[in-house]
Amino acid sequence: MRGRFLHNDVLVAPVAALLREYGVQSQLEHATESGRGTTFVDLLAVRESLRLVCEAELSPDRVWNDVNKAVSLEANLLLIVVPNARIARRVRRRLSRLTVPMIPESLDIWILPLGPALQRLREKLSLMTRVNVPRTLSHQTTPPQSGNDRNDLTHGKSDR
Repeated sequence: MRGRFLHNDVLVAPVAALLREYGVQSQLEHATESGRGTTFVDLLAVRESLRLVCEAELSPDRVWNDVNKAVSLEANLLLIVVPNARIARRVRRRLSRLTVPMIPESLDIWILPLGPALQRLREKLSLMTRVNVPRTLSHQTTPPQSGNDRNDLTHGKSDR
């Protein structure tokens, strides 16, 4: 990957591992075309209705590039992972100052330190898994068993 240790191993790798844990297909250093040629997003993940672009940032300087790349990939979630809350505030402040007429309403942007980013992503992914959907009751009825059933209304009495 193109970044250094903090960028790749500390910020991006745990997100990729979490996505794998939930069976989400993801690709590190995914290429995207922009007005300036080919650029790369740190991670692109696709699962059902989720199209996630993850970018790790150590400062707010490249946040506008991150947004442009997510828009060009038609992502519906841009996750910007930062090392700490102070940098997250700076990135949010920078993003709020930018005029963003080109950001579609379908694009959610999360700017979070690694721990909260993993927790929030875990919550989102767990809501998308089929395992967490409770089974519905079957409408099929079964005939009552003979008087041996403890729940039998006659409490074991016979119809003599």
